[in-house]
Amino acid sequence: MALRTLAAQWRALAAGAAAPRRAAAAALATAAASAPSVLDVAVDVTVIDGAGRRHALRGVAGQPLVDLLAAHLDALGEGAVAASPEGRGAAEAHVKLPNELLAAHPRSADDAALLREVAEEGEVDAHSRCASRVVLGPALSGATIALAPNRPWRTL
Repeated sequence: MALRTLAAQWRALAAGAAAPRRAAAAALATAAASAPSVLDVAVDVTVIDGAGRRHALRGVAGQPLVDLLAAHLDALGEGAVAASPEGRGAAEAHVKLPNELLAAHPRSADDAALLREVAEEGEVDAHSRCASRVVLGPALSGATIALAPNRPWRTL
């Protein structure tokens, strides 16, 4: 009889202790669902170099495209990024965006002047953009961007 009473008390204690554990697990799941993950801010782009090779690069939302390119010069080649006429130590690159991204990244008069300085003669067209003016974000995730030739004497 005493054993049955002890077993009943044990079950009652176990049932009472399980409720706070379930509540804590639910609170943890809610907090985990609302916290941003690394993949929420990661932006994956494919860059095609001058030789036609594709390079899958991962950057961070808010990062200028030129910084992502400069971080991968070992794979893209040293001619991918040029010295910017805007100042010492600044980098620039001439890239070509696909049609679906042109409206999201309009080219200003300042960009056109900068492209004339950085890009090779005859290479600037409607798809040309300055990589320093293209900021990584959700709209660029999964995009394919082509590197265009920079003036060779201005590459980093």
